[in-house]
Amino acid sequence: MRLINIVGVYPGQVDYMVAEAKRLCQEVGINETMLCMTLHRQGGERLEKVMLHKQIFREYRERLQGTGIKVGVLLQSLLGHRNDAVMEPGWQVAENSTGKPVIRGCILSQTFRDYIYDVVRLIAEEHPAALMIDDDCRQISGGGVECFCAEHMRRFNQISKHPFTAAELQAHLKAHGPQDETVLLFEKLRMNSLVDFASLVRRAIDSVDPDIPCACCTPGAEFMSIDRVAKAVAGKNRPMVRLCNANYGEGDAKDFPRVIYWTFALRNLLEGDIDVIDEADTYPQHRYSKAAVALHAKLTAAALNGE
Repeated sequence: MRLINIVGVYPGQVDYMVAEAKRLCQEVGINETMLCMTLHRQGGERLEKVMLHKQIFREYRERLQGTGIKVGVLLQSLLGHRNDAVMEPGWQVAENSTGKPVIRGCILSQTFRDYIYDVVRLIAEEHPAALMIDDDCRQISGGGVECFCAEHMRRFNQISKHPFTAAELQAHLKAHGPQDETVLLFEKLRMNSLVDFASLVRRAIDSVDPDIPCACCTPGAEFMSIDRVAKAVAGKNRPMVRLCNANYGEGDAKDFPRVIYWTFALRNLLEGDIDVIDEADTYPQHRYSKAAVALHAKLTAAALNGE
């Protein structure tokens, strides 16, 4: 069973981070960590934040040398989970089905893609043991599906029998079911755009070292194409998917049938030979959000499910 400890990045508290990694390795045998890096644009100089993360990663790994602990990186936020990104001039803002702009870049915007490429390449230069993209790598945000920007609409109208404006397409999608030809065509464009974004991440990694493995996290509402995303971001390496099957907060035994059912439903969506890892996570991420017995039960269920 592979256990990965996702570690928060605390500037100025590397002593604490290192001490915790050593303690968990000695007490329970966890010998793999991933630093959780929030890397979407949030102000300062263009690449200031990623350079700070590189510095912390380097110090953290150096101080763990000789312990047998492998250090990787969770690219926790490339597109952004919430509307708190800082947009650079020239970046296309994503637009979802609510008709409102979302404060994160569109994955087809070339200047935004250039930024993502640079961020991933800079992290890959540290040669982490493994990488993982998080579940912000999706085309659903702010309560609606993406994207209806000018570039997405241009590409959609190239393959559609009938031209649509963004407002017309949004109205059509809301009025028709999942088997409608236009709905399926838009979904195909969305999924292909997402897989292409995963390939961009992989190209950035390969520009440094094609042997660095990279996994992906299943978004909670964007899981139908996760096997394609996993294979694209893995490159020549074995694909791995972290399921979106967390059981946040304190609950009771009645939660378990739902979690187990959901886990198997997600696994059945995966095509091909793909490694699977359980989201045995707590949120908020502190010791008071979930009892130890409940977290241990989640880990036990993961082991029994073969994850």
